[in-house]
Formats: sequence, structure tokens, C-alpha cells
Amino acid sequence: MLNVRNSLVSLIIVFCVLLMAGLEQTMVSPEVSQGVQAGLLHHLSGVAHLLVMLGIGIWAVMLGHKAWLWLPLGVLSALVIGSLLGRSAMAHTLCQAGMVLSVLMLGALIAGNVRWPVLISLSLVSVLSLFHGYGHGFEYTNPHGFIAYIGGITLASALSIAAGVTLANVLDITHKQRNRELLGMATLLCGAALVWLA
Repeated sequence: MLNVRNSLVSLIIVFCVLLMAGLEQTMVSPEVSQGVQAGLLHHLSGVAHLLVMLGIGIWAVMLGHKAWLWLPLGVLSALVIGSLLGRSAMAHTLCQAGMVLSVLMLGALIAGNVRWPVLISLSLVSVLSLFHGYGHGFEYTNPHGFIAYIGGITLASALSIAAGVTLANVLDITHKQRNRELLGMATLLCGAALVWLA
């Protein structure tokens, strides 16, 4: 019963965020609107980033209720900081490697049922998110709408984390080991495919 309630709460949060995003699109200037749309689309077109955000939501469920708040907040904050750093930086190769490595790490943590204390887990996912934010900031070449672009990426990342939380609750990974292992292995295989294709 608790997992069903948590899943419904997660779905309501996702719906509210989507509703706010839709309202925002009707009230902002075209330049800002393009920046938000670019951020949303950039997030959805990046397989590594999407997988990591889903994985963070799943891992937060594994770690328990305290992690549900702290991991997403830490991830989104690090994402914004990384994006600002990437905007003014030159190198990008190390960043790409870090993004793919983060997919493999989260897959292993989920499949291996690793449950570290919240502070250690928060530190890890924040560092991983810096790589992703850095990549997003580096790749945005338009001189206008950067803040709106980061807002779009942050919104899309929050939705992906919420989707990961919902998926973990629907599959009841805290009680069904096989479902947790399958999610972890699927993430690991996707990470391996990204390494192969790189």
C-alpha cells in the first residue's frame, strides 16, 4: 500500500512540474522559450544523462526516504554549477568519459544493492552530475538564452529523477530483488553500449 501511495505522489509531482512548464512556455519571451525548449530537448536527446537521472531516482528509493530529498537536490545543484563551469571552459573529452562512467557506476550500485550513507551517496552523485552539467554548458553555443537553457535541462532532469523514483516504486525494488537486479543490469548494459559506441 505504501509503495502504491508513493508512486501516486511521484506521478502527481511529475504532472505538476509538466503543468508549470507548460504555463511557463506561454508567459515568457520567445528567446527565453527557445532556451527552455533547447534545454529540455538536449536532455532528452542525451542517452547517458537520461540514464543517470533515472538511475539516481532508482538509487534514492533504495537508500530510503531521506535520500529522496537530498539526492535530487544535490544532483540538480551540481548540474547547474557544472553547466556554468562548462560555459566558460575549453576541454570536453574528460567530461564525456565521466558521463559514460557515471552510467556504469549507477548500474553497478543498483545491481549490487549498494546502500551507502546519504552523505556519501550525495557526494558521489553530485560529482557525477558535475560532469553532466559541464557537458551541457559546454555544448550550448547560442549567445542568448543560456539561463533559460539551464532551466530547461534542470526541469527535464528533475522529471527524469521523478520517473526513476516512480519506476522503482512501481517495480517495488526495495522488496523484489530480481526487479532491482534487472534494472541495475539494464543500466550497466546501456553504459557498456555507450562505451562501445564512443
